[in-house]
Amino acid sequence: MHTKSLPAILTLLACCLLPNGDAVGQQLQTGEWTGYIVPPNGEKTDVIFDVSTESDSTRISVISQEAGTLPLSNIGVADDRISFEWEPGQLLMCDLKLTEEGFYKGDCLPEDGGDPGMIVMNQPEADEM
Repeated sequence: MHTKSLPAILTLLACCLLPNGDAVGQQLQTGEWTGYIVPPNGEKTDVIFDVSTESDSTRISVISQEAGTLPLSNIGVADDRISFEWEPGQLLMCDLKLTEEGFYKGDCLPEDGGDPGMIVMNQPEADEM
């Protein structure tokens, strides 16, 4: 192995082995984010995402009139992505990407392999969804 490639390999390993999100200093704007959820049945539900930080960790809860407040878990934050899990009846794994319009949008896949739903999270400073 060439010694010149060792730093590059170590850097790559460090990037891959560190947890994503808060552990590498990425944080979301705190406050109430607006958005909606579209389950596989297609019935859009408007929700609020309560985003906060505690001890350098991001915390997000989904608030809806129908289901009340549900916390998200295993939250990962990167420059252009948010990933998390939540359990509104069954475990869902969600991966949202930042759009050109400034909001996050992505699918939530059920643990049992069923049809995906969709979530949109609109940052407090963004006006359009």
